Amino acid sequence: MYDSLISNNSTSSTSIFYINWFEFSLGFLGYLGSITNIINIFVFLNKNLKDPVYDYMLAISIIDFLYITFIGSEVVYRCGSSCNFRFNYYSTQIYELVFIDYLTSSMALSTIFIELYVSMDRLLLLSNKKYLHKKSTFLILTLIIIFSLVFYLPVLFLKKISKIPEGYALILTDFGSSTFGRTIPGILSGVRLLLVLFCLSIVNALCFIQFRKHLFYKVNLKFKINFNMNATSVNVSRELSTVSNGRPRNSNQFSKSNESKIIKNITLMIISMSCLFIIGNLPWEPIEHLKNYDYVKSLGSINKNIEKVLEFSAFRKNFTLNLFKKQSNILESVNSSLDNKNIELKNFDLNYEGFLIDEPNDSFASGIILDKYFYGTIRSKRYGNFYIEPSKSLSNLEPIIYKETDVILEQNFSRTINKIKETLKLRRDAIQQKSNRLLFPNDSNVCNLNLNIDPYFYERIYKKEGHKDQNKTMSYILLMLKIQIEFLNDIFNPIEFYNYDKSGYYTGVRFIIEQLKIWTFKSCLEKALNESENSKINTFCSNTTKPLEFLTLISGQNNDDYCLAYTLTARNFPNNTIGAAWLGDYDKNYGLCGKYSTRLNLGFNTGFISIVYQNFRLPDYKINIALAHEIGHSFGADHDLEDDLICSPSLNNGGVFLMSKSLKNGRDKNNLLFSTCSINQMSKHINSIVNDSRRFCFK
Repeated sequence: MYDSLISNNSTSSTSIFYINWFEFSLGFLGYLGSITNIINIFVFLNKNLKDPVYDYMLAISIIDFLYITFIGSEVVYRCGSSCNFRFNYYSTQIYELVFIDYLTSSMALSTIFIELYVSMDRLLLLSNKKYLHKKSTFLILTLIIIFSLVFYLPVLFLKKISKIPEGYALILTDFGSSTFGRTIPGILSGVRLLLVLFCLSIVNALCFIQFRKHLFYKVNLKFKINFNMNATSVNVSRELSTVSNGRPRNSNQFSKSNESKIIKNITLMIISMSCLFIIGNLPWEPIEHLKNYDYVKSLGSINKNIEKVLEFSAFRKNFTLNLFKKQSNILESVNSSLDNKNIELKNFDLNYEGFLIDEPNDSFASGIILDKYFYGTIRSKRYGNFYIEPSKSLSNLEPIIYKETDVILEQNFSRTINKIKETLKLRRDAIQQKSNRLLFPNDSNVCNLNLNIDPYFYERIYKKEGHKDQNKTMSYILLMLKIQIEFLNDIFNPIEFYNYDKSGYYTGVRFIIEQLKIWTFKSCLEKALNESENSKINTFCSNTTKPLEFLTLISGQNNDDYCLAYTLTARNFPNNTIGAAWLGDYDKNYGLCGKYSTRLNLGFNTGFISIVYQNFRLPDYKINIALAHEIGHSFGADHDLEDDLICSPSLNNGGVFLMSKSLKNGRDKNNLLFSTCSINQMSKHINSIVNDSRRFCFK
């Protein structure tokens, strides 16, 4: 029997429906837009159009037709944000690399250069200069296209098509993962944006100055405007007409007021399209699940001494942290590997602990320092509790800071933290004063964990929080794990697991990481020396997004040496599922201390958590809550029944408990506590393993 953590939120599901509807609409609107380019092509093929500008417009229309067709096909091919089906064929990966990453970028750059050339030509013509107008159109177009293709050639060497279980995937090459290779996409995009800004703003602004100058002298202008979906260009040809007796010869000339309106409207159109293009090409990513957050602004450099003083501002407050280097507890006796090769975690451990300088006795900070920024947690009696995480967007490298109480947990996870922390402290103090505490066999109270980081998790952190730097990625993963273990210990350590007749209780359970295995997509391409390791690689490289199937896959390994074995992933599971685990059963071999079944070839002391919910990255605090919920299942706790007023109380009575299935309107002090129903269920499981030396697995 297994149970999963499901987020029931109709609003989010509806928003995903609209996101997918919008994505597919973009694809089909792209196809529709390509029809307008076909019309443009036929118009510009007219032999009566003698001006060279029409040849350039014809080239732009052809390039735009191909560009929009490729992009529209790619949007449809990706199947939307929440679609779990993907094409992993070799041909589709070629299409993705060559046509989408390389050719469409080259096409966009070509149109920008052509529009820039045409705009400069029009500007010179308005000044009675024909330097560019006399050049060979074919030669100019050929040079622009060749330059654009060569300019984006490095893109083809950043990724390669590699065989993985169940298909093919694009992964970074050695060059693409190098320091220089990681900067190339930013450089290319930056050049492209600067060209657009120059083309649409500066050159056209100069054109407008010339327009106004000639209109002042009653120059007759004929505006020919061509709208393209990728970019906008204003093409102007002018015909000078002589003016006699103060009146224009041509009776169709615009009036002064009409001329002013045209200039005003076109100016506004150019400015708005310029802003839209620039904004649309920035790598924006919405920060979901947070109702309030800020970016950390560094106010001071870090001292080089062992003690570090770090200053930053957020939420209109200035914070000063006094920090000390301290090795993280999760590194104690941890067997760790990256792609099946042993690594020293201390090489990536940048852990610091300290306090706010104006609250030396009422605050605590724990985290890491990377590139002058602090990432981790700050607990303050005065200001509240904060999480500081790396930005998920390459457009803003400043960390994100948010309060625990500002996490949007929908109807599932809303909660207030300060009262919870006070409740945990009161319970811990009360436990120490009681005398009927029982000892675990050999005084062993440690649940040792075997954690696996799958390639999807690593890739997500590497590309976002790690900003494509392996050292930063590893350091941040260690920080996440450290915070998770501290979170679990805060929740489970005070719990009283009563014996059968409730004459005594076991308490003080805590968690450590004994083995940590990190898998990247590079491991998916390599074969291990033995079949057992190959089986592990195939398990974590599988692209399944079915919760039960994935749980069964990760349960195929023998984890008898560990209390629990959990996998962290970044898969987008259907039906709002973000975690699942085998439900501990006191009279069966499931959950905590479960043993491997050679008959079924499965072990049932396993579970998993995804850091992704409906394609959005969850805040770390929310992931911690989900992990505690799933481990509660492993300890034997089922979901609290909604009609049980004791185990699912109202808001006035503290709100629902941690093992509530939906945690609707959850607030107040119960939200990070286990109900009496959950404790009774977990106590049965704890007693069953304590009284069976073959099953007891605490250390």
